Amino acid sequence: MGLDRHLRRGSTFPPMFGELKDYLPFATSLCGAFFGALGAYWVGRFKEKRDEDKRQHSALLATQYSLHSQWSILDNIRKCLLEPVRNDPQRHMKQKQFLHTLGNLPVPFQELAFILDTETPNLLQDIHIAERRFLISLEYLERLNKLRIELTTKYAPEHFHMHSGTGRVKVPEHEVYALKEFADLLYKEVDKALPELKNTNELIYAFLKRHLKGRKGIKFAPIEQPVSNATTSP
Repeated sequence: MGLDRHLRRGSTFPPMFGELKDYLPFATSLCGAFFGALGAYWVGRFKEKRDEDKRQHSALLATQYSLHSQWSILDNIRKCLLEPVRNDPQRHMKQKQFLHTLGNLPVPFQELAFILDTETPNLLQDIHIAERRFLISLEYLERLNKLRIELTTKYAPEHFHMHSGTGRVKVPEHEVYALKEFADLLYKEVDKALPELKNTNELIYAFLKRHLKGRKGIKFAPIEQPVSNATTSP
């Protein structure tokens, strides 16, 4: 009622409304600045999350490639060196020197620390164990090759065949025992490492699909199957 009388007398606004009118531009500017800052914050957060997801995705794919590369090297050793004489009691004496391809891809562990903050932190340890088995296998192969070279240098072979690279060598039993031990260790470690590398790669794929929804992962198929060796799944 008081406001109606004030307006009927020809006044503009009561004093309290005049003061409020003076604050309206300031309040409008304040709201604009607040929502502008809030929008910039959420855009920055979205970009940061997108970049972090991209880094994690790249690290997981690189890890998959590394483990598959290591698996391929060991599988080649198995096929070319171990399988032909696996069931031979004298396999350690019948194997030749085997040189594997150098330059295997190491796992980028520095980029995988984020796994520790997920629901499956033990995956990082699984990756470490799988790669360690690969490295131990190569170490046994290197020691076996080195010992075989030492023995063939120390004890010249009799009736050596140039084309086949074979010959009869007389070596003391204690030195033959060392050769047999390294050969047996190589068989055991490669037989453990191959399924370990394969299973760990499958665990990484499952983790990637669960942790980074919508991102593509890599599934490796046996080369014997009529599909490509590495396929990208949606």
